Amino acid sequence: MLVSGGRTGTQFFGDRISLAISQCFSVHDPDVLSIFLKRNFSRIRAFGFRHMVLDRVLCRAGLRSTGQLLLRGKLTDAEAIRRVRLARESYYDRIEEPLIVESNTQWLHVLELLPSIWPQAKVVVIVRDPRTWIRSWLNKGFHQRPYDPARWFPPGRYTPSMVGDNEWESDWVRLDTFGRLAWEWRYVYSRLRKFVREHRQAEIYRFEDLFAGPLTLEMRRLVEFAANHDGREFSVRIPSDFGAIVKNASKGNAADWSGWSRKQRGLVESMCGELMADFGYLTPTGRSS
Repeated sequence: MLVSGGRTGTQFFGDRISLAISQCFSVHDPDVLSIFLKRNFSRIRAFGFRHMVLDRVLCRAGLRSTGQLLLRGKLTDAEAIRRVRLARESYYDRIEEPLIVESNTQWLHVLELLPSIWPQAKVVVIVRDPRTWIRSWLNKGFHQRPYDPARWFPPGRYTPSMVGDNEWESDWVRLDTFGRLAWEWRYVYSRLRKFVREHRQAEIYRFEDLFAGPLTLEMRRLVEFAANHDGREFSVRIPSDFGAIVKNASKGNAADWSGWSRKQRGLVESMCGELMADFGYLTPTGRSS
């Protein structure tokens, strides 16, 4: 599984990995918020209209709604596992290749259940510096804004009250889009870091290290980690330009972090500083690990 907080090109990256590892098939099950994009029509055909559209709108399927209903106590672990297995097995059983790489940011919502669903599964987490991650989402246009389409699909996006974050719950209504994105980065990567620390078959990689050149050592390490699976080593042939193209760009005029206000820098420092330092990122005030 390739998992991140978004804006890391995971779908494109998963497709590239499947080309570098023999007998490997790339899968991407898009969230309900993007199912009607033209590039996802093939996924509707693969997973079925009921799973991809109808059941998701009604919160009967989909990793995002399943995970959030589980978090709110409206689903048991057993029911959530049943939902995920039902959706995946009907599709996975039709795939001939023995190794499947699924790139999906939505696995965040049910990642703790993965060892109970597929004990042999490996997880690759990709983290991106919040200084560029926040800007990328701002340039994307809708995420965490008043017109965010997630508002129309219950239970919506995570909030501090939903996850029991008492520190920021009372301030949530006063946070603008920038502040809510900073909080989301902290929540997402705190949760992913915890999972990686607790599971031997999970590793975390920095986006900036992976795409620092056409073929970095980190990129090779990631592919080889994925290729050694369930006691079997799949052969690897990585193109020399493997990391030369990054498909995660978004157009917009959001300011680079060096142009942030003092208030914005302080907000990211207070929300994300400890985690940034742990990942080896320089914080807005210059602190690093």
